[in-house]
Amino acid sequence: MRWLSRRWRLWSDGATVCISNSSFGSVQRRRCSVARPSKGWMKGVVREPRVVCLCGSNRFGEAFREANLVETLAGRIVLTIGCNLRSDCELVALSETERARVKADLDELHLRKIDLADEILVLNVGGYVGSSTSREIEYARAAGKAIRWLDASVREGDGGATAE
Repeated sequence: MRWLSRRWRLWSDGATVCISNSSFGSVQRRRCSVARPSKGWMKGVVREPRVVCLCGSNRFGEAFREANLVETLAGRIVLTIGCNLRSDCELVALSETERARVKADLDELHLRKIDLADEILVLNVGGYVGSSTSREIEYARAAGKAIRWLDASVREGDGGATAE
């Protein structure tokens, strides 16, 4: 077992790479469905790593950070949000009109990230899939991209997803 920080631990049970988050005073274990990297997995890699684009609601910033870590440790190139309008707006004073324009520009930029990716990983925390994420899923489907789900038991269209 390896400590990544005071809150995050990384270990492998042989079949999967696992991380745990000890936030809120208790250990929350997350078992990741990624193949265990072999020894020297970053050295002499012949094949190109897969590129994954994370898609989901900005309200789940911790899920984005966790998925970025897990996917990177699995040897994938990760494309993710670069700006979170929910928290980063405090850094720049934006009017409602400017905020709407910036959101539209960022949504379009995220579609270009999907163009670059081999697959998307939908961060459907608690089964939630908002309208922007639904649009990204449909865009990825139309482009023939592979789609993975953080919570595979609840997918868009299964009745568990909700819209913004």
